[in-house]
Amino acid sequence: MGPTLVRQMLSTLSERGHRLTRPRQTVLRVIEASPEGFTARQVYQATRRRGIRIGLTSIYRTLNLLVRHGLIQEVHRENGEHRYLACEANHHHHAVCMACGRILDFEACGLEDLTRRVARTTRMAILGHRLELFGQCQDCRKR
Repeated sequence: MGPTLVRQMLSTLSERGHRLTRPRQTVLRVIEASPEGFTARQVYQATRRRGIRIGLTSIYRTLNLLVRHGLIQEVHRENGEHRYLACEANHHHHAVCMACGRILDFEACGLEDLTRRVARTTRMAILGHRLELFGQCQDCRKR
């Protein structure tokens, strides 16, 4: 992820009528510098290190706004902590290391048949899905 994605995020927010406040821009710059995912608290600490005072509540609001617009994804860790990840818009899923929190993308999920069965049995129009797998990455297993 690079400056192009941050510009896209700013453009998308602006096009959808959201103000591009300095705190929001700062949060986006922190996201840009966190390609392997981040927590709200890590964003809070990074803004403090940059000398910018943004409340944790404002950071959560900004992150939730970005999630609602599909600009970042919320990844639920097994310990209940939420991590966020800036992702490209293509269809993919995440494998999350329970030890270090690393998030790895993968595309093939094989859920097409299950999705069709669920749609048929529930009579629901399934519009999408998200799959998160939890385990230990190769580096953590070596330790």
